[in-house]
Formats: sequence, structure tokens, C-alpha cells
Amino acid sequence: MAICSKEFRTQEMTEWADSGTRIHAMLANEVTKPLTPEELELVDKCRFQAERAFEDAELGAGFTSMNEVRLWLKHGTRKLLSGKADVIAISADRSRGLILDYKSGRGEQDPIATNWQIRTNIVLAAEANPDVKVWYGGIIQPLISQRSELACYLAEDVAQSRSALILILEGIRKRNALTAAGSHCKYCPAILECESARGMFQEFGLADPESKDAQVLAGYLDLARAIKPLIKRIEERAKTMIKENPEAVPGWALGKPSSTRTIRDTFECFSLLMTAGMIDRDTFLKDCVSVGIGDLERAVGKCNSLKPTEAKVAVTNICSSVIDIKLKEPSLEKVLVQ
Repeated sequence: MAICSKEFRTQEMTEWADSGTRIHAMLANEVTKPLTPEELELVDKCRFQAERAFEDAELGAGFTSMNEVRLWLKHGTRKLLSGKADVIAISADRSRGLILDYKSGRGEQDPIATNWQIRTNIVLAAEANPDVKVWYGGIIQPLISQRSELACYLAEDVAQSRSALILILEGIRKRNALTAAGSHCKYCPAILECESARGMFQEFGLADPESKDAQVLAGYLDLARAIKPLIKRIEERAKTMIKENPEAVPGWALGKPSSTRTIRDTFECFSLLMTAGMIDRDTFLKDCVSVGIGDLERAVGKCNSLKPTEAKVAVTNICSSVIDIKLKEPSLEKVLVQ
């Protein structure tokens, strides 16, 4: 978003970017513009999940943690790439390190084990801390998950990722380098202007969903991942144009505006209704209050000065008779093919 030409931005994209900037600044303990209550809640949840990740990575006592540190990848004396991880934490004995990336939205992320942003930041952190031999990486995205899954990178994994990264960067520098459209295009604001991407869309339009060829099907999945967010952006662009000129897009118009209602203060609302004789305490607690297990564990930890893992164990042991565990249908994930 920082280098995206304004002509490719929608108002919604700009608002999301600005909100994300405020949240990241607060998490980095930097001076920031006032945050909304929703943004402050996200900051709180991000910090809570980060504490959990520190424990899961077994960093131990006395670890160091740094925010928003600029790191470089060099090939010889030449600087190839820089990056800035949201969190870099290293154990006191420097036996292991942790990279965390905060995501304040609901956007789909690549699986942690193959996520290039995490892999790149681990390579950069390892470059700056060559004595650390084991690295963990995770994405903290409270609106999607209550806990960050961590991927472990041993020294050989870091070396392999570094070599792959250098090959990619060297390829980009070639004068005759060709653009290659694929699932990564979903991040590009100029996707509608790219010839390679247009060719990809044409290919997808001829796709046969009943194909028996597994390799062809895998290619379709890559295309689908790029096109899903594109559809949303086409709709956003059309909305912006129609707001400015109702006849801008032939055959399309904005529907009737709708609104949502939210309760700012749950207990004040209950007090008002109870005073008016409209509801009683038991009915309110049973029918109106929904408690997320992550929020419950956080509250128990806060009230009893427990670490996140300890709070989880306590809630699980005490409330096991009223906690249901439902298995979710596994989603498709992109994996590295050797």
C-alpha cells in the first residue's frame, strides 16, 4: 500500500491501510493518532497472542524483544533486500528466535510453513543474528484465529530459504525478466493493468472444473487464489464510480443503504432494561451473553495473574463439562513441492 499508485486505491483500501498503520504503531509503542475502541481491542488481543507465541516458542525467561527493526539481506557487499518484522524475539541464551507478523484485518494469508513474508523475515533476522540456529515464525491475526501457529526453521531451512530468495531477487534484476502471473498476484494493486495477469484471467475463463488432470487442477487453484480478491476489488471500484456518477456502470446501481446496530456498553444496556422491568439477570446471562473461549482464558489469566498457557489449562480443567470441541473441515493449503 505504501508504494501503490493512488489511482489503484479504493476508499475502503485506504481506510484499512490507515487503520492498520495506527494499530501497528501502537503495538510498536510509537506515538500514534487516537485509536477507535475496536482498534484498541485488536491491539490488546495482538499483545495477548504474542505472549502466547513467546511461550510456545519456549524462549524462556529474560528473552529480548524488538519491534519494527529494519534488517538487510546482502550478497557480498551489495544490498539486495530489506525488511521490517513486527516482532523479533531472541532467547537469553541465543539458542532460538521468533519472528511475528501482525495482521489487523481478515485477509487470507498463505500457510505459515510456506509464507514468503515470514520466510523472508526469518532469513533477514538470521543474517543479523548468525549465532541463533533455530527460528520460529508466526502470524498473529486476531480476527481470524485466537492463537498463532508457529513454523520452525532449522539452520538448513534458513539456508535453503536464503538461496531461494537470492535466486528470485537476481532474476528480477535481469533486463529481460518476464512477469509471471500466479496466486501471488492477489496482493498487487495494479493487477488489472498487468498483461501477464490478463492472460491468467483468460486462461481461467477456459478452465474445466471437471478436469481429471491433477496438475491442471493444481494450476486452477493457483489462479483461483489470485482471482478471489480481484473480484472484490472490481466490486469496490464499481461502487466508487457509481457513488460519483449513478450511471457510470451500465446496468448496475447501488442497492438500498443498510445499517447495523451495536451495543457500546453491554452492562449499561442490561441495567437500563432491568430498571425498566424488561429483562431479568438470569435471562440476560443465558440468552444474551456469548463468551469466546479465548476471551474467557484472557479474563481468567488477568484475574489470577496466570500466564496464557496456565489460564488455558485452568479453564479447560474446570469447564471441560461445558466446552464443546468441533472439528472443522480442513481447508486447502499451498505446500512446497520438492
